[in-house]
Amino acid sequence: MAVYQLIYCSVATRLLGCEELARMVEQARINNYSQAITGVLLYAEGRFLQVLEGEMAPVEALYEHISSDARHAESIRMYSAPVPHRLFAHWSMGFGRVPAPALARLSAYLDPQYRAALLPNAYDIEEFIADTLLEFVREEPAVAGQPPRP
Repeated sequence: MAVYQLIYCSVATRLLGCEELARMVEQARINNYSQAITGVLLYAEGRFLQVLEGEMAPVEALYEHISSDARHAESIRMYSAPVPHRLFAHWSMGFGRVPAPALARLSAYLDPQYRAALLPNAYDIEEFIADTLLEFVREEPAVAGQPPRP
């Protein structure tokens, strides 16, 4: 099975509390598991960054569904391409409520507009994205495969 990765950022149409986030993550885990989609969702003060991994058709269909979800606005695709392997193979949906400055920094590194200025041409973009995401998840203690606690 080819692995396809899609990373997007969006803005919540309103701030979400812990209970609502927990329900959203649990529902995502159920849906993603049934579609063999893995990934991680990061949330900070009304902003989302999500990584989705799986077969291309289900990942794209899920992204279209998310993009039309009333809880999201200003969805921006940061990256989408086939990748050699899943980064979050053990999480149907990891989750982290992270500090806003940390999420803003991660988003800037992943934004194609800024990425070109940050990286030398010879650097492998796929490797950069994988390294950046994995380092962020390791360094943020709030990111885990468990739902947020109220």
